[in-house]
Amino acid sequence: MGGEEVASEIQVLNNQFSVLAYNGGEKDSDHGIANVLSPGLHPFHCSGPGQGHQLDLVLNSTCDGADVHPAAILTHIVVHGATEFKNPLRCGRIWVGESSALLSAALQEGAEPILRFETDPVTAEWSGSFGVPTRCRAVRLTFEGSHNADGETIDVSLVALV
Repeated sequence: MGGEEVASEIQVLNNQFSVLAYNGGEKDSDHGIANVLSPGLHPFHCSGPGQGHQLDLVLNSTCDGADVHPAAILTHIVVHGATEFKNPLRCGRIWVGESSALLSAALQEGAEPILRFETDPVTAEWSGSFGVPTRCRAVRLTFEGSHNADGETIDVSLVALV
């Protein structure tokens, strides 16, 4: 047919991202935020007590050379709260950008999130589509509460970038 071949394989792209910034602390060294990028629900992340219920996580491409490495192309995102603990993540928002600097500038100008999410009250799972394949080198997520309104922490098992 003479056209360019397009890969149709679905992949979790977490290995192409790392934590650039996070303001939620951690319960202890076993429950760090980098755990949410691990392939599986364990180990999980537990925010530090007293950090509040609006936590910001910024992920940056590990291939952060805009002219050297292509941006990741995301189609979906999956979020899992840690249900085996008291305070599984309930809701939040997601932004993406071509770089962490451009994303930061857009947020300062009041950019709206590309997605908002609310996890299921029983399974604490949520998945969503970006609607169209979206190029990005930076992802910002806010975690905005747990299913336990009185909880002091927010527990997150997984953020999967697909």
